[in-house]
Amino acid sequence: MPGFFGLFTQALLGVLSFSTLILKWYYEEPRRKLAVFGFDSSKQLIGAIFMHVLNIIVASIISGFKTRGDPCEWYAVNVLVDCTLGVLVSYYLLLLSQQVFRYQSGNYTGGEHQDDTDFCFKEVNWRAYWEQVGIWLLIQCGMKVITMIFLLIFARPLIWIAGTLLWPFSSFPKTTLMVVMVILPLVTNSFQFWMTDAFLMFHERIKTPLLSKHTSRQDAARAQRRQQEQREGREGRDCGRVC
Repeated sequence: MPGFFGLFTQALLGVLSFSTLILKWYYEEPRRKLAVFGFDSSKQLIGAIFMHVLNIIVASIISGFKTRGDPCEWYAVNVLVDCTLGVLVSYYLLLLSQQVFRYQSGNYTGGEHQDDTDFCFKEVNWRAYWEQVGIWLLIQCGMKVITMIFLLIFARPLIWIAGTLLWPFSSFPKTTLMVVMVILPLVTNSFQFWMTDAFLMFHERIKTPLLSKHTSRQDAARAQRRQQEQREGREGRDCGRVC
């Protein structure tokens, strides 16, 4: 969809996809401060713009290798691979980067602990934030290289799958275009935003089993010490009342 209408459609898709991320933040418990959510989501937005440019470059490279499949099928394949395999690859590359560069994704204070429910904008360590943005862009580059190799190796079966999925709309070109350019990106981008936010935010807040098993022993020990200090504080207050 070229021209102004194409740009408007892409912008609208971006807004609608990002609105699902806002919905996730609104219903999460405990909810992050708006400033923390803003920093977390800004990394995704910067990465999304970067990936849009990268996708244009990759599309021009892949078009030189493809031997079958129309542009709609290739676009659908690229979107599906980015939002499924790409999310998984980004997750593991993020875990690797945290081990290599010794940082905690979503921690913008530079300290060992950050309370997302009591976060002050003045506490922000801007160097830590921009370092995380830079690392995330590197992760996106690595993810794109891996998914591009995957696309080139499995081009034929992937195109066959895309053609099979789009076959019911083959007699309706405008409907096919609507499905590939609007409906599919809206669903997959919403899923990608949602899942990426789950592992980009401060990991001590993440409760899913897949991520909790990667929590370090030091983090567990710090959490246990905080709980012990809270119990001792309550016991001290109770003792004071009795006395």
